[in-house]
Formats: sequence, C-alpha cells, structure tokens
Amino acid sequence: HRHLAPPTQYEEPMDELLDADPGLRRRFPNKLALKDYSCPELACIAAKAAKERFDCVLGAGVQQSLAELMRACHADEIRKHNASLPIRLVEEAL
Repeated sequence: HRHLAPPTQYEEPMDELLDADPGLRRRFPNKLALKDYSCPELACIAAKAAKERFDCVLGAGVQQSLAELMRACHADEIRKHNASLPIRLVEEAL
C-alpha cells in the first residue's frame, strides 16, 4: 500500500502529529519540505488573484511595490501564511 500525507508548510505541527503515534513515522517515512515563496513571487500571486477574482489588472510598477511592501511590512507573516497572505491582502483591498 502507498500512503500520502497532506502537504503542509507547518513543519513543527506536522512533526508533532507524526510523533503522536509511533506507527505514523513508519507509515509516512518521506518528508518534502517546501520553501516559502519569495516576496516577488508573492506579489505575482497577488497580481494573479486580482486579475482572476476581481478582473483588476495592476498598473505599472504596482507588482514591484507589492513585493517591497511584503518585505517591509509583512515579512513576519510570510512563513505562517505564505500564498494566502497576498490573496488576503488583495481581497481586503478590493
């Protein structure tokens, strides 16, 4: 049998879950750690969400400004929220 664990960006809670039952680590021996998106990648996600959800195309330079905003004002949130951060910001703005 093959088993698949859900992907998660929360490595510590996933480790706690796997440690809760001694057999889980044996059943799910492989781990895949995904890196957080970079600020430019998050800005690209925001631009895509604005276009797809609100039919709003960002003006010239806005995507770069969003990347700078992510770095300056939201850097501490990226690890926890990752791709949902720019989507939330777009939804709140529009």
